[in-house]
Amino acid sequence: MKIKEYFSRSLSRQIVLIVGVFILLFFVSSLIVSMYEQYITNRYDEISRESEAKEKVAQDLDYAFNDLFFETRGHIAYGSVTDRFKENAELQKPILIGALNRLEQLKDNDVDEEFYQEAVQFHQYFVKEVYPKIIEDVDAGKNNEVIDEAVSDYSYKVAEMKNKLKAYRLQMDENVQKNFQELSNKLNQIQYIYLAFLLVMLFLLGWMLRAMISRIGEPLREFANTADLISKGEETSFNFQSNRKDELGTLSRAFGKMISSIQNNEQELVAQNEEMFAQQEELQAQQSELENALELLRKNEQDLIVRNKFVNGLSYSLKKEEVLNSIVENMCYVLKADTGLIGLIHTDDFAFFGMSSERARKILSTMMDGHARRAIDTKKPYIIKREATDPEKDFHSVSLYCSDLYVPVLDAASNVEGILMFTRLGSMFDDDQRFESEALAKQISVSLERIKLYEESEQDRILTQDMMDTIHEGIQLVDTNGKIIQVNSNLCDLVECNHSRDLEGVELRDWVKRFAERAIDDDGLVSFFNDVISGNHEETTYRYMTKSPNQRVIQVYFEPLTRGKVKFGTVFVHRDITKEFEVDTMKSEFVSTVSHELRTPLASVLGFTELMLHKELKPERQQKYLSTIYHEAKRLTFLINDFLDVQKMESGSQVYDKKVEDLMQIINTVVDTQKVNLTNHKITVVKKTDRTSVICDKDKISQVFMNLINNAIKYSPDGGDISITVYEEEGTIKLAIKDQGLGIPEDAIPKLFTKFYRVDNSDRRRIGGTGLGLSIVKEIIKAHDGDIAVHSELKKGSTFIVTFALAEQKYENVLEASTQSQSVREGRNVLIVEDDSSLSNLLETELKDSGFNVTHVPSVKSAIEILKEFEPEVVVLDIMLEDEDMDGWELLKYMKNKEEFKKIPIFISSALEEKKRGIELGAIDYLVKPYPPSRLSKIIMQTLLNQGQQGQIMIPEEE
Repeated sequence: MKIKEYFSRSLSRQIVLIVGVFILLFFVSSLIVSMYEQYITNRYDEISRESEAKEKVAQDLDYAFNDLFFETRGHIAYGSVTDRFKENAELQKPILIGALNRLEQLKDNDVDEEFYQEAVQFHQYFVKEVYPKIIEDVDAGKNNEVIDEAVSDYSYKVAEMKNKLKAYRLQMDENVQKNFQELSNKLNQIQYIYLAFLLVMLFLLGWMLRAMISRIGEPLREFANTADLISKGEETSFNFQSNRKDELGTLSRAFGKMISSIQNNEQELVAQNEEMFAQQEELQAQQSELENALELLRKNEQDLIVRNKFVNGLSYSLKKEEVLNSIVENMCYVLKADTGLIGLIHTDDFAFFGMSSERARKILSTMMDGHARRAIDTKKPYIIKREATDPEKDFHSVSLYCSDLYVPVLDAASNVEGILMFTRLGSMFDDDQRFESEALAKQISVSLERIKLYEESEQDRILTQDMMDTIHEGIQLVDTNGKIIQVNSNLCDLVECNHSRDLEGVELRDWVKRFAERAIDDDGLVSFFNDVISGNHEETTYRYMTKSPNQRVIQVYFEPLTRGKVKFGTVFVHRDITKEFEVDTMKSEFVSTVSHELRTPLASVLGFTELMLHKELKPERQQKYLSTIYHEAKRLTFLINDFLDVQKMESGSQVYDKKVEDLMQIINTVVDTQKVNLTNHKITVVKKTDRTSVICDKDKISQVFMNLINNAIKYSPDGGDISITVYEEEGTIKLAIKDQGLGIPEDAIPKLFTKFYRVDNSDRRRIGGTGLGLSIVKEIIKAHDGDIAVHSELKKGSTFIVTFALAEQKYENVLEASTQSQSVREGRNVLIVEDDSSLSNLLETELKDSGFNVTHVPSVKSAIEILKEFEPEVVVLDIMLEDEDMDGWELLKYMKNKEEFKKIPIFISSALEEKKRGIELGAIDYLVKPYPPSRLSKIIMQTLLNQGQQGQIMIPEEE
């Protein structure tokens, strides 16, 4: 009874009970069904395994009997030959016995018992009776009798037994299939029963839930209807089932009390509400007054913010464009204008707000002749009303009116400097705004005047700065206290600052310290600047040298700045005299060096000549003196030639006769010449490549190697090995000359190829030299598109590496530059103008064998016709052509006067020796007949390789 009462007081407990019972029944039924399925499956699985085992035993019996039968027949057939079949037959006996034993254990029905008895009887018959007799007869040689008996009786019984075995195996297999089918049927039946059970349970659950919901839903609907009536303010009587003991009963009682309380207090609330309405009306009136006052305060605050922004816009910048944009934008906010425009009368400066640039320019172009004219003439602002234009109306279709306010901006002399124009769409400007705009225009005038003064001073400053920056010397303006007023860019470069303005305004002690940090004699420089600023100076100039790495010699002098007789500053001029200093130094050294270098051999020449003139000498003594005079004269010649070479290279008049030469042949010749005078040096040449052909001037390259090897000998005063290595690297041929001499300081290497430069070292001073050799070497190598580099270590020696382009590599470079991207010769068209058919055939054959495309014409007229069709790369021209009107000279002039043909290389091939005339008329080379045809192909190749030098006149030596 207590349990029933417990559940009747709680709907939730009832629902939990129903759901719990349903879940319990569901799990119990599922467990029962699952256990029953497992039992059925195990049972039928066991039956199937027994049937499969019986089938396996029958199969083993079948295989064993078959093997016994076949081995027995084999023994019958071959018994006298071998015992193998008998032995195999004996092996089947234990297999048969084992299979029969397993069958005896597995039999569990009449069929199995019957099959077992038959198998035992057949085993007894054949194995115990027939098989021993067959073995005995075969061993006795009664093969024919055994065969006849087997045919008549044994074979029939064996076949009968095999059929029984097969039938039994089929029956066992059918049993397995039958068991599987029965198992499937059983499982399907269980599933159907379980599904029906679930449907019944779901039906019962639905019925119980429906009854429960019915008990809950009806009271809830009553609750809802009553609550709706109460929310609408209607009277209602509440009579729910308050005698219920569940949650709905508790809710019903509480709801009834709530309704009663609401109805009791309703009248009191209505009275209070009416009183509150009256108070609310009074509060709303007070709020309206406060809002009006607050709105007025906000408006005044906004006006102050706008005017403050306007004033800040006038003063925060000195850039006219920024100030004008700020003026027009902020004035639009102050005047509540839709668009605004300001334009200056005497300049093209203007700014706008709320309109496009095109419209602003259009307004400015007509402003002087339009409504702004009145403001300019009266110098007073005024307002007009007008109908809006189509662009101003935008998408509005009705008529709209605009109000324009024109305000003149006056300068200090009351002249109109600019015009302000503002527009309102759909409303008018008032007089207060007109007066306010006039007051603001005065502030604008002051700001524009300030900008004008700033621009004038800035232009003066920029002009002065530009003038100072054009001066190559460093200019420094300081006031009487030593503070820097202005400097130019060259001075900024001198002290390594980012911009000249970085030094402006710097105090005396700071910039003097900055200068002194870069000077070697810092105390002397500081003393000079301080003396000049204080007026106690004795010297007007001072020279100082900056520290490494960018060491320079600077000469500084000053001039006072005065207005009338009053000094207001000082100008310091810093002049970079590094080059002049170096030139003076080198000239002094050069004069002393040349004097020594010239006087030494000259003294020898004069001395030995004087001896030969005034004394009687033996022939061998005369020969020795003459040899000495010859060598010293030759030494003087080399010195003079060096001077002349330098002069030619500087003037650009040096001419190089470049041909394809073997570099090894030049090196060996120079080395052989040098070895004659060697005493304690050894020169070795190492060749590491077979490609040593270069395009060069043989004599000039010999001069290069002569100078480099000479230097290696001179600067190795203690002797040692001098190695010359020739090798190939990345398509170039390199020659390294290495000595074991004094070496070169690292800081001297960048200046090594400068004219007159010699390393400042006493060991080298004793060696002598003009300082021109390496500069000449550098120029010659440069003219051959080569390079020279130096690697050196003090006290260990130096290595000079000379780089040339291989002749084969140059061919490839020309190839890459051709439009067809083929070889230097392949695809290059050569036009031969020659009336001698034998010679033209010879030249054509040679050039074609060299890879050129050759076209031959016998006359000038045909040559001109050919030139109209295509432009050859090279022309070979005979001067003495048998043509009626024109000869080869005329064709040469014709081509050089035509812009499209003037750059084509022309080679003259003639029996006349008029080389000078041909070269003057523009020919590249002049070959005098007869000449080897190979020479023509060679010089054409050389010219194509040097097409970048088409302006030069190349005159090969005549053979």
